[in-house]
Order: sequence, then structure tokens, then C-alpha cells
Amino acid sequence: MTAARSCARALGPSLPRLASSAAGRVALFGLFFGHPTRVDPAVGVADAQALAVWPGFRTARDAFAQHTFPAPGLGALTDIPVCIAWGPRDLILPVFQARRARRRLPAARHVRLAGCGHLPFADDPEACLAAFAT
Repeated sequence: MTAARSCARALGPSLPRLASSAAGRVALFGLFFGHPTRVDPAVGVADAQALAVWPGFRTARDAFAQHTFPAPGLGALTDIPVCIAWGPRDLILPVFQARRARRRLPAARHVRLAGCGHLPFADDPEACLAAFAT
């Protein structure tokens, strides 16, 4: 995420031109989307620009990096239904980390969303709806 933010900042005014081609969208948005060529260029650029200037980025990143889930059976997320959906094209949280999620949250329902990246609701909203509706 930090690298993506740095790139968005460095590329700044070049983002719209880069996002106008399929190859540019793969380079710019492939970290987040399973199908980056499907990203609307204007939306992708707006998202990149927002990431570049988001004032809470560093605080949120640092807090997330320090977070750990309690051991299975202890505390949060054991008394409520939990569904964890993972996209095999996720480069932020690679799919191999799903094994750790299964160990830490064994009572959760774990779903693999074929073809999806880190933002599965953008990649395949219907598959996300189906995963969470059951």
C-alpha cells in the first residue's frame, strides 16, 4: 500500500494518460483488482489520487500492521457469523494467507472468489453478494 501511494504521488499528472490504455491500467491498478483492464480509467485515477493525498493513511497503515486476532476461541468474532472472502488475484493479502485466517478464525465461513483481487466487490459484485447472502 505504501508503494502504491508513493507511485500515485510520483505519477501525479501522468495518471490519466497512463490509465487510458489497458497496459497502463494493469500497471496502475493490478495490485488491487483481479481484472484491472476493466477498471474505469476515471474512477481508477480518482482512487489513486485519493490514496496519494489521504491524510489518515500513515496512521491507519501503522495501526493495521500491529493488529492481531486473538487465538481461536478467545474474544472477538467467535459469537457472530463471519464470512471471509478471498480473491486468488489479491496481491495485497495474497491467497496463501487464507490458511492463517482459517487457523485464527476457524468458525468463520471461508470463501474463495474466483478471478478476484483485493477489491472483490469491484471485480465481481454478484459473486460477493452470493458469498455473503448464504
